[in-house]
Amino acid sequence: MAELTDEMQRKHLLIVDDVGSVRSLCKGFLRELGFENVHEAIDGKAAVQFLRHHAAHLVICDWNMPNMSGLELLEAVRADPNIHDIPFLMITGTADVERVKQAIAAGVSDYILKPFQPNQLGFKVARALSGSKYESDGRMQALQEDEPEEVEAADKQDESTNKDEAAGAADAGDKPAEEPPEQAKADEAAEDDLDISADAVEEEQAAGKA
Repeated sequence: MAELTDEMQRKHLLIVDDVGSVRSLCKGFLRELGFENVHEAIDGKAAVQFLRHHAAHLVICDWNMPNMSGLELLEAVRADPNIHDIPFLMITGTADVERVKQAIAAGVSDYILKPFQPNQLGFKVARALSGSKYESDGRMQALQEDEPEEVEAADKQDESTNKDEAAGAADAGDKPAEEPPEQAKADEAAEDDLDISADAVEEEQAAGKA
């Protein structure tokens, strides 16, 4: 089982959700787990803007959002050579296996089902970070040297919590072009280990409600 380490807790995480209360909940959970560098974005477009000017080690994203959905953000991240291998955790509210498969095809790293508890989020975050080869330190230094204008990624008002819960994503590794044979084998093994059956998704959803 993946475990959180001090090094992981120093990583920079980006929460993307258009509902302020959900962002606050996730941020609170992550703070309980020892993460201090937690950033927010109100939707996919704000997240893209954030990632252009800041470095992050993990994106935790809702699926259903205005302007740019979680899936569209995932596709944009995977298409960007500067951040294409950043771990990406999708939040979903339904046991929709087809959407899970769609997210896998787009290169999602993992998924978490609503409702979830801090320990469930911690496990998913630890697993994503421990399996990541993405390093943002060099990018962060370059961005600091460029001294970009500060980006306000999240508004400071509470949005309405009346929205459809997000749907779909699952465990899979990003597979950039021309990856080394060893990495290709590791990615293939990780995908083989992924259980995206409806039963598995529903079991995890039930565990979150317990």
